[in-house]
Amino acid sequence: ACMNVGLGPEIAKRASTFPFIVLFPQTSGGWKDEKDEKICMAVLNQAKKQFAIDEDRVILTGLSSGGYGTWRIGANYREHFAALVPMCGYGYEAGIPKLTNIPIWVWHNSGDWAVPSGGSKNMVKKIQAAGGNIRATFPNSASHDVWVAAYDHQPLYQWMLAQRRNRTAGAPAAVGAGAGY
Repeated sequence: ACMNVGLGPEIAKRASTFPFIVLFPQTSGGWKDEKDEKICMAVLNQAKKQFAIDEDRVILTGLSSGGYGTWRIGANYREHFAALVPMCGYGYEAGIPKLTNIPIWVWHNSGDWAVPSGGSKNMVKKIQAAGGNIRATFPNSASHDVWVAAYDHQPLYQWMLAQRRNRTAGAPAAVGAGAGY
């Protein structure tokens, strides 16, 4: 599914110029508990052993339940990521205090029928109120597939490439939290 939906098709369109190493950790658990979080982190740690990944440029993104996983894993393992790009997932309010010092760009169709956008809008409001660095895009659509617009939006990639956990250079990496169906 990862090569048919979400980031996979966008990578295929740009295969020779795509500037990220992309990992697609998978879980049947919906990224909702510590066991699921550890799957993502194990995949990232294994990739760091096998590839030249700049640890200061790791971006976490995911869609649907992977969007929820992006909020949750991003909060609970904050020190590993330069930025977060959650898409059309339920919010993770327990993580808000840990999400105020990381750049975030959330995407969610305003009329999403599968996962209402209110959770993402609430996360944006609360993170902004706490002084966080968050931007949001809420296209006027009733579909769930905000990732089609997001992963086709060149400024999103430029924004991701500009993010650093620390101010060093090297090969960027993106970690997806899975398609989440």
